[in-house]
Amino acid sequence: MLAIRLAESVKSWKWVFGFLAGLLLGAGGGGYGTWRHLNLRPSVQGRVVYDGNEDPGEWLMPPGVTLQDLFPDESLREAILHPDSIRIHQIGGDEGLLVDNKWAFSSVGVVPDEKVAERLVHALGSMTSYRTPSACEFSPGVLLKLEKAGKVYEFVFCFSCGDVRFSDRGEVGMTEEGRKAFIWYFSDALPGFAKLQELRAQYD
Repeated sequence: MLAIRLAESVKSWKWVFGFLAGLLLGAGGGGYGTWRHLNLRPSVQGRVVYDGNEDPGEWLMPPGVTLQDLFPDESLREAILHPDSIRIHQIGGDEGLLVDNKWAFSSVGVVPDEKVAERLVHALGSMTSYRTPSACEFSPGVLLKLEKAGKVYEFVFCFSCGDVRFSDRGEVGMTEEGRKAFIWYFSDALPGFAKLQELRAQYD
């Protein structure tokens, strides 16, 4: 009689253990499915992918980056923040002046009025104007020349890819806000530059 009761007890415990194991496996499987659904998949380039789209954060500057990091040359930063003079040259025009033996800009530079000059300096000196460069095909539209203490610093702006190249062969990208600001200010200084006015119309 005792043996029968023990056997029935063992069967009962086996059923309980089986039931609990089923619950745990089911929860685990569901949890794994949920984790797979929420988990961020790295793309083949090693970038984070959100729902099939590249992470927009890839365009942001690394945390803690300052204007000094972006433009390490102190004399260049001084020219950006406190230029003695500013001249703006559009691509093409007359026979042109060559930059890097590749791009020909008008040899006649426009001196912006005081209001536009102040806004340009503000945009040039603001970290919110910049992001990481796109490294796409560079097709410049404007050459900006800043003079400081007798030295000239050149900035070449491409509004197609949104990148800027500057005197010491450095390169940086423009944020959407920075691109818009530079287009507005350059178009104010160059009202006859049709290509720039077309870009300006996108924001008006």
